[in-house]
Amino acid sequence: MLEFKYVAKNKEGSKVSGTIQAENKKSAIAILRKKDLTIILLDETKKAASILSGGKIFVSKKVRIDDLVVFSRQLATMVEAGIPLVNVLDMLGEQMEKPFLKM
Repeated sequence: MLEFKYVAKNKEGSKVSGTIQAENKKSAIAILRKKDLTIILLDETKKAASILSGGKIFVSKKVRIDDLVVFSRQLATMVEAGIPLVNVLDMLGEQMEKPFLKM
C-alpha cells in the first residue's frame, strides 16, 4: 500500500486535504472521486530512507560531502564513457558502501 497526500474541493467548494492509502495513483483517484471530491493535488508521500539494523530503525537524512563527491565523479566518468544512465545508476548502486546511497 502506498500513501498519498491530497488537496481537493468538496461539493460545497471548500478545500479539504489529507492522506489516503491505495495500491496506486489510479486507485487513489478513484477513492477520492467516490467521496465526491474534485482533486487539486495528489502526490505520493516520500518517506525518508530507513534501514533495519539490529531490530532498530534509524533514519539517515544527510549524505556526507565525501560520499557525494565520489558518487558524482564516478557518475560523470561513466556517462562520458557512453554508458547509459540507467546502467550507470545500477552499477553505482551496487558499489556504494552506504546503504542509503544504494536506493
